[in-house]
Parts: sequence; C-alpha cells; structure tokens
Amino acid sequence: MRNTRKPTGNRGAGLVSLAGVARHWRVAPATAKAILAARGIRDTGLRPNPTYRWKDVWRMEGTPDVAPALRDAFREPLLTPEDLGALFPELSDRTIRRDLASGRWPVIALAERTRRVRARDISEELEIRAGKRPVRRSAAPKPGAAANPTRDGRVR
Repeated sequence: MRNTRKPTGNRGAGLVSLAGVARHWRVAPATAKAILAARGIRDTGLRPNPTYRWKDVWRMEGTPDVAPALRDAFREPLLTPEDLGALFPELSDRTIRRDLASGRWPVIALAERTRRVRARDISEELEIRAGKRPVRRSAAPKPGAAANPTRDGRVR
C-alpha cells in the first residue's frame, strides 16, 4: 500500500485555539474573541473549542505571508507597552505610548486602544542600545544630486 500523505514541507502554518490567540496577543480570551469577530475571522469549526488559522491571525496583524522558517518567531507572544517599558527603562510609559501611536515602532493595532509590537521588529533597536550594532545614520547625498530641490525640480 502506498503512502498517501502529503510531504511535510507543504504543510500550512497550522491552527491555534482561542486561548492560544489570547496568549499570543496577551489579552483576555473574551477580548481576543471580540477582536477576531470584529475583523471577520471566524472559527474553523474543525474542533469542539474555537480554533483559527495562524495565517488568518498573521494576516490580521499585517503579515499576509510568513515564510516557514519564520513561523516559530511569529508565534511568539507580542510585546505590550509595559514590556517595552521594561526593555527601555530610560523611556517613560507615556513616551512609549506616544511612540506607538505615532508609528515610531512597527505597531500591530489589534483594536482601537490595543497596540502590540512583535519582538523581532524591535531587535535592531535593542542591538543598537546594547552597543552590538552601530547607530543608524541617514544616507549621505549622492555626488551630483540636487542639494534641496523644490516641487518643480529647481534647486534653491
């Protein structure tokens, strides 16, 4: 008898329970259920308890296609503003919330007042602060480029 199973390399990202989504977002299960319903993500109906597809959760978070090599990193719990405060003790809670609202860090807006950050998205900032990576610098102007062009293309 031949093996009729599909190769494991073609497997999808898998399913996650409602409790798993709540842990991933670091919210209460009722909040996770309300957010999923508001975004139109429905239960798969494959199990007695509510389950959802990871790819639907990640799409809602703004990442429609996650490479198989990155799936474990994307399943890690998202960081709350309080977590960022612990990582950056020199910043006040208010500064962190303002930075999240202004988009200084790549933010995942789950609901109107619920914002989260993926840990891998702030790893560069952490490396800079730890001295493992040089500070980002703006690109130097290319030789021959206009110094300060106006809207109509003239140089001031």
